[in-house]
Amino acid sequence: MLDKKYPSNYWIRAFTDGSASEAVRDGGGGVYIECPDNSSSKISIPTGKYSTNYEAEAEALQEAAKWIPGHVDIFGNDVADQLAKEGGMMEQIQHNPSYNEAKTLINSALDCHWRQEHPQHNSKDAIHKLSRAEQVTIFFRLRTGHNRLKHHLFSRFRIGDGPNCPCGANRQDAQHVLQDCLLLDDARLKYWPEPREMNQKLYGSALQLGITAEFIYASDLTI
Repeated sequence: MLDKKYPSNYWIRAFTDGSASEAVRDGGGGVYIECPDNSSSKISIPTGKYSTNYEAEAEALQEAAKWIPGHVDIFGNDVADQLAKEGGMMEQIQHNPSYNEAKTLINSALDCHWRQEHPQHNSKDAIHKLSRAEQVTIFFRLRTGHNRLKHHLFSRFRIGDGPNCPCGANRQDAQHVLQDCLLLDDARLKYWPEPREMNQKLYGSALQLGITAEFIYASDLTI
């Protein structure tokens, strides 16, 4: 119906996009307009030193005063996307973010800082599926080695009579407890009838990590 009343060859088509570095700064808006006479216009605008993708595209929409849904496999939108990136590289204007935008900027900055401070973090790590107590046992005690086993207490703080395990081995640490200690052979066989590598016990599936935690609890060790 629309095409019959307003033939498509008379349409003005506008494509917009917004882009921001790391989604929160150096924003740019891009607009690509096609006119019925086959002429076209390209516009890039900076949208602020601190600008979200959303704010950048909102600025582009105001510039174009049109909205074309979708951004996949449409030539005009690809051009607008490139123009938005060019806008992000321009000299930035002063922009006072809204309350919601400020929240987004702050949360993004905090998240970025946390990830930089914790490069070992893996969101897919099965440890996130464990209870808090199990996470403490696996991550903070066994993985890091900062535990109350004799080797760590003696070598780090000179607490105890030495790093030796009661079984006679020269160091009681996570590797020894999980894999080698003769005093824990029966418990180890109960929880792992088939041999398991250390990596599986500390970095395996949620089920494997849970078994490791249960083994530690059953050993009566102060970990």
